[in-house]
Amino acid sequence: MEFNFMSNSEIQKELGRRLQRERLNQNLTQAELTEKSGISRRTLTSAENGEGPTLDTMICILRGLGVLSRLDQFLPEPPMSPVQLAKLRGNQRQRASRKRTVNSWTANPQPGDELHEKQHARFPQKHEVKKKPSTPWTWNE
Repeated sequence: MEFNFMSNSEIQKELGRRLQRERLNQNLTQAELTEKSGISRRTLTSAENGEGPTLDTMICILRGLGVLSRLDQFLPEPPMSPVQLAKLRGNQRQRASRKRTVNSWTANPQPGDELHEKQHARFPQKHEVKKKPSTPWTWNE
């Protein structure tokens, strides 16, 4: 049944018919259901006729029929939106940060250091520039 194209009164009448059908399927008289529900017979008759029962009346009838748990199928609990989850989460960490260690030996290896030798063994340089001994510069050399 397509409720989107029905008026409110048509929907109320359809819900009333469904309540009556459920009551009869359980082989209950109106008097038995009113006793279980705690409502008057006139209120139950009005609801079954689709005459605009209140929400409280509907809950009483559903409870009396033992089908109140079907409300979860009718209108399930909506999940929390990602925005709400983020607000609840607060400032929780999202990622692990890399380890940062500053060590002068590993940051600036010098020739002769073990790390310097390992780096040059892994990445040999084709042409190493040899430094000349430092002597003062003079004219006409």
